[in-house]
Formats: sequence, structure tokens, C-alpha cells
Amino acid sequence: MTKPENQMAQTFQLIHSNLERLVEALTEIGYIFDFKSKPETFDWALEVRLGNAIAHAKSRIRKKSNDPLSVFEHSALAWVRTENIVLPRRFSPHPQAQSIGCVDLDTEQELTRLEQQACGPIPEALKNWFLICGAVDLRGRHPFLNPEGKLQTLHIAPLRQCIDGYEDGWLPLSFGDPASSWKVRVPDSTPDATLSDGRSFLNALRNAFEWAGIPGLAEASVNPERELEFIRSKMESF
Repeated sequence: MTKPENQMAQTFQLIHSNLERLVEALTEIGYIFDFKSKPETFDWALEVRLGNAIAHAKSRIRKKSNDPLSVFEHSALAWVRTENIVLPRRFSPHPQAQSIGCVDLDTEQELTRLEQQACGPIPEALKNWFLICGAVDLRGRHPFLNPEGKLQTLHIAPLRQCIDGYEDGWLPLSFGDPASSWKVRVPDSTPDATLSDGRSFLNALRNAFEWAGIPGLAEASVNPERELEFIRSKMESF
């Protein structure tokens, strides 16, 4: 890894740390994440399959672990990864469980797929985001920060979904808002990625963190300064 690449990786390690602090701070002041508050679709077939496989794996494991997710290392559950199963959110922080933020286990392979599809390089900033931070969804509600849950939040989809939406040299990073500027030009040999509104990816992330993960607050008529000051105090600049 070259020095610039190492510096970029260090920057995204800090961004990942900031994400964890941001989620913790938002939770502390009562932010209701859509991910947690919306009912989860119950897949009975998957539940039965998981239940049988987990029971079998536990019966075969001699050395017990304090980590409840260690059972997924058993061969009886290898299909979870090979079939790229999206696990119910109760299995979080398993990388394949639905959560506020998660890094896909197949990120490196998916980045290779994107390079092949785009016929060119991917900016280091984009690679590091998906390798270190992954998908994140801060959509939700708070009486002062996001009363009706309609303000734009930091929301970047899983890499696989982004690649499936790749078209005409643009990689969408979020879905649901056709006017969203959160899509980047690929291929691109520059270190940082460029969003469709001309901003760099890193600057867009800085702006999102400055507004507590809710960049839509920048255009709000009234800002909740007390809550913003509290959340900003928890994070480091990058």
C-alpha cells in the first residue's frame, strides 16, 4: 500500500469511528431509526432453515464460545455466506444481518465486479468507504433533528445494490429519491470520488457529519443548536 493509499485508509478508519459515535449519540438523545422502528418481514422458510442449521451446529460444537455469532463459523451454516443471505436483524452485528451500518463480507469481490463493469478504476475514497464503513442508513425521526422524518440523512446502500443500479457511468449510492445527488462518476482514477452535484465524496461526508448525519438540516429554517452541539462534540474532524 502506497503512502497516499495508507493515508486514505486511515481517514476512513476515523470516519468509521465517527459513524459509531454518531449512532451512539443519536440513540442517546432519542433518535428513532427507521431500521429499528419499522416491522420486519418474517420469512418462515428462512427461519426454519436457520433454526435447524443452528441447532445442528450447536450440537456439534465441542468448545463453547461466549460469542453468540460464532455458530455461523460452523460448516452447517456455510450456505448463509455462499447464498449471500440477508439475516434477520436480531443477528446484528453479523455482517449479513440488517442493521444501521454494515460491511458486506463480499466487498472485495463486488469492487472487482464494479471495476470490470465500469471498464476502469474506482476512486480510493469509494473503495475505502465500502471496505471499512459499508452500507449505512440514518433515516429516522427526532422531535428537533428530524421531526417528520423527511429530511435528507446519510444513507448509502449496500455495494451490491449500488452496482446493480450502475448506468451511463454513474454509480448511485442511495435510492428512493430520484433527485438525489449521491451518485458518483465511475470509472475515475482520482483518489476522491465526485458526486453528480460537483462535490467530492469526502466533502459530502464532512458536511453530513457536520449536520449530525442529517445534511438536510442545512436548509431547515430553524436548527436545533443544542442537539447539534452535543453530537458534534462526540466526533473528530477528518
